Amino acid sequence: MSDKLRKYVLANKEALEVYPFDVDSGWKQLSGELQSSASGKDHVMLWRSIAASLLLLLSVSIGIIINQNMRQSSYPMELVEAQYFYQHQIDGMMSQVSTLADYQFVVQDLSKLDEAFEELKADLKEDVHNEEVVTAMIDNYRLKLSLLEHVLKELDKQEDEEVSNI
Repeated sequence: MSDKLRKYVLANKEALEVYPFDVDSGWKQLSGELQSSASGKDHVMLWRSIAASLLLLLSVSIGIIINQNMRQSSYPMELVEAQYFYQHQIDGMMSQVSTLADYQFVVQDLSKLDEAFEELKADLKEDVHNEEVVTAMIDNYRLKLSLLEHVLKELDKQEDEEVSNI
């Protein structure tokens, strides 16, 4: 049966070609469309990666400066170590959040925690060995970390829903 079909197709090839197709122009058109759509996405990804890199560099620099200032001060070592650990974790998560979504709402919420931290820092200057203030400062870092983890989970959930809807 397939031999009969093959013979028929070969004998009537021109009659079967209803829509002529120029291979060279078709590939040129297809490659042009692919390049134009890819260049727009690449441009956005490039700027996002640059922004994330700058944010990470800035946060690491700030962390180093804060760490040096804390070590030169008479703050308890427990606070210095906690600040270094939590700030490193927070900086990493902030760079992830900044690449995934418009993160201005996160920055605004965290700025309120930063204000509270500055107040605690002022309180700590009055009494350097106040255990309650040190604990409150560490809790502030934990809260920041917890909020960022929650935001990342929500963003991942949204991405999964968008992918499943496609």
